[in-house]
Amino acid sequence: IPTGDPGLWAGISAFLHVWFGTFLADRAMRLRVIFTKDRLMIKNIYDAKTGNKLEESEMTFREKNYVVGGRDGWKYKDITNWEFFPTVHMPVLVYFKETATPESKWNVGPGAYDRRNNGMVHFFPAFGNSFQIKREFQAHNVPHIKNGLEPK
Repeated sequence: IPTGDPGLWAGISAFLHVWFGTFLADRAMRLRVIFTKDRLMIKNIYDAKTGNKLEESEMTFREKNYVVGGRDGWKYKDITNWEFFPTVHMPVLVYFKETATPESKWNVGPGAYDRRNNGMVHFFPAFGNSFQIKREFQAHNVPHIKNGLEPK
């Protein structure tokens, strides 16, 4: 990193932080994470055509997830790991990995950096109560691999 006048680097860094913050805020305003009896779902709370806010029973899936190729819903039995980044106490992103997505898609997006290549990697902004999300993962017995060690 060059030393001296930080003008250009500071500007680029500020732009990237503002862009990422805006992206996370947009997702937090438009999406809801829903835990049902047998699956984790991510739904839109605004109607795509009218922009009107929907009641919980009317919330919709994205018609097509550009990476997965289908709806944003995963059975708990297909989720192999989850985590909060950087921590559950101060989360920015929630991570989970699942095996229901066709294996040919596992290396798309952040999955390209997954050395294990044993599932599709997903991230979503940690909006809402991170401890509640953690309790939901635990209540549905979703595996949690800590420090790279498989659960017993």
